[in-house]
Amino acid sequence: GRQQTVQVAGVKKNDSLSENNRIDIIRSFKVGLLGVVMNGICLHYWYRFLDKIIGNSMKNKVGVVLKVFADQLVYAPLSILAFFSFA
Repeated sequence: GRQQTVQVAGVKKNDSLSENNRIDIIRSFKVGLLGVVMNGICLHYWYRFLDKIIGNSMKNKVGVVLKVFADQLVYAPLSILAFFSFA
């Protein structure tokens, strides 16, 4: 049934709940704080940096591709590392 489908996908049924079926407030706070810092503050400055280095014109298709590559090769791995290290 449904539980087998969830297990096959590799997702725990109650991943966000602690063992006594209560929300882990500390973990929720840490993930929220990480989201604010990494996705709010750091991404703001990251994209401003990319605009300064590569340019901010959306008409330049090469610039857009370069920004996507830079984002995926530089920022995304750091963001993933920070998430799994901190949260």
